[in-house]
Amino acid sequence: MVRLACIVYVTIVFFAFGGKCFDILEFNDKLFDNAIEMNRVLDPDSAFTSWIRMIMKLPQFSKRELSDHQSIRYQGDDLLHRLMPFSMMGHHFGEWMLNDLEKKKEEERVYTIATFLGCDCMYEYIDEDGIYRGFHVDLLNAVCREAGKKCVNQVVPQSACLTHRSGEIPHAGSAILGKQIDICLGWSKTSARTLSVDYTEPFVRFETEVLFVVKSGNPNNFDPNDIRGKKIGFEDGYFTDKICLLHARHRIVGVDTMQPHQEVYKDNFKILLEDVRHDRIDAFFAISGRIAPYLKDEFEFIGDDVGCVTEKSFHGIKRKDNPLTWFDETLKAMKENGKYHALCHQANIDHGHKGKIDCSTE
Repeated sequence: MVRLACIVYVTIVFFAFGGKCFDILEFNDKLFDNAIEMNRVLDPDSAFTSWIRMIMKLPQFSKRELSDHQSIRYQGDDLLHRLMPFSMMGHHFGEWMLNDLEKKKEEERVYTIATFLGCDCMYEYIDEDGIYRGFHVDLLNAVCREAGKKCVNQVVPQSACLTHRSGEIPHAGSAILGKQIDICLGWSKTSARTLSVDYTEPFVRFETEVLFVVKSGNPNNFDPNDIRGKKIGFEDGYFTDKICLLHARHRIVGVDTMQPHQEVYKDNFKILLEDVRHDRIDAFFAISGRIAPYLKDEFEFIGDDVGCVTEKSFHGIKRKDNPLTWFDETLKAMKENGKYHALCHQANIDHGHKGKIDCSTE
């Protein structure tokens, strides 16, 4: 439709100026060729769009600037005056075409919202039929449906969304940085994380403690208040990292002097529990509510809670250059009109056997 309209416009210009129009079209062809060169790695319509944008600039040219172009200078003032109305028409026509292209592009866009199987709990789990379920899945489907957006759920490792390796600060994961994912759901906010990612409107509140995990009975006499020379396990991508541990530097000796070889990051907490069992690490620094169901009689928590989150609620995380205002606006509106709380209430019925969802975010 847009390309047909453009052909009609060029045809009008051709008949208005006769053979002399070839010079104008040649000028436009050069612009179009440049647009293709600049946009060869972008989407198929981008070169065409850039060409329209260039044509739309013609009304901004002064008479002297237009006369400077070799292709139309010799035509004289008469051609210049005849060109300007069509140039003005081209500006408005081009504006309409651009708006139409952008609207169609947004209508066809599919947003990728990621979740990860972090806790096998009410937020995400696989049921007896092998179906991936949980409140995060319900939430993304409801927000996208309410906003009229096409979305798909991509299940990824948590490190694809946000990662933290030994000796580094936490930073956005490969799938976020690589623009494979627009939003990752189910993340708490910390001051360190805000350096590399932005957060969505909060949803659900959580209460948890951050503690050390050791073997039952603490046979190696691990002292949670003195970790000098100890190897500590951290789960990659979680806020229970070295920076979180630094919040307790005033009472835990040895935190400030930890060396990279003392920080052991693994992608799976079950591997870290195995490391504790076989004395490969001295303790595992973990979220109590997340790990408690897996401790059984083999492991125990030790020490006092280390608080290191700025808000006790879950958010989505996204790239800083990807505002996605529609997600926040829709989620906020759903909170105000009651649809969010209705969704959360139904989720407690559907997934309550996996734990209670606290719909309060205040």
